[in-house]
Amino acid sequence: LVVAGGSWMYYDNQQKEEAARQEEIRIETAIADIDSTMDQFFLDSDQQFIVPGKTSEEIAQLMQELDEFSEEEEYDALVAKGQKIQIKLAVLDQINSYFSEPVIVGDELIESAHINEGATVELAPLSEENAFAELVNTAIKKGHDEVDQLLAAEKSIQELMAHYRNETLAEDVSRDDFESAKEEVNSLFDGQEKESMLADLLVVEK
Repeated sequence: LVVAGGSWMYYDNQQKEEAARQEEIRIETAIADIDSTMDQFFLDSDQQFIVPGKTSEEIAQLMQELDEFSEEEEYDALVAKGQKIQIKLAVLDQINSYFSEPVIVGDELIESAHINEGATVELAPLSEENAFAELVNTAIKKGHDEVDQLLAAEKSIQELMAHYRNETLAEDVSRDDFESAKEEVNSLFDGQEKESMLADLLVVEK
């Protein structure tokens, strides 16, 4: 009985040690998978830019999975990495929402994207000195510049129309004033606002 009892205790200890090893392997594998999946959000080795198509929902799911391992030594570093991704995605979601199509895709500024009608960019320039912040700030400036150009052209058109009565421009409005306004409008990106201004110019020009 003593031998049998000792054998059982040895077997039991072996089973417990094996279960502990398996749990350790499970935890290590899960943490490595989360780390690897987070890395796949980044387009570049410097972890500046986000792969196109990645979403806030995806990283939120990963962060939720990470919660299980809050006692592990890798936890804090992975939380920091996840939060870095979340911040970048939030910035991209915001800046892209102001434009007709995403103005930032990966590490590129999309020149064909233009400010939405009636929109203003309500995102403060990023203060960090890195490639991601530089690209975002370029997009912010693009949005501000396009809004300024639209407003300037609208003002010129409004001033012309204010002097247009009975199908005639007032004598104090010169041909140069008209051509200047027309040049401002022609320099705008194509869109409904530009078409509307061109229609006003066409009426005045007739």
